[in-house]
Amino acid sequence: MPALQQIRYAIALMPQTSIIERRNRALLASAFLTGARESAVASFKLKHLDLEAGFVFQDAREATVFQPAQLPENAGPPGGDDVPQP
Repeated sequence: MPALQQIRYAIALMPQTSIIERRNRALLASAFLTGARESAVASFKLKHLDLEAGFVFQDAREATVFQPAQLPENAGPPGGDDVPQP
C-alpha cells in the first residue's frame, strides 16, 4: 500500500490540461482517498457526490461490490502545500 505522500506525489505529476486528464486525475484521487474498491469506484455516479459537504455516499444497493456497505467517505481534495507541482 503506497504512503499518502506517494499518492499525492503521483496525483500531482499527472497531466491535467484536457478534461479527460482532469477526469482521470480525479478518479485516481477518489480511489485512493476513499479507499473504495475498483468495482465501487467504477460504479460511482454524480448523484453520489456531495461537493458542499465534501462526501461521496454510495448506496449499497447501487454499488457493484462483493460486500457493500453504506459508509460515507471523505471526498476532500488531495494535495496541500507539501505536494510538488508538475
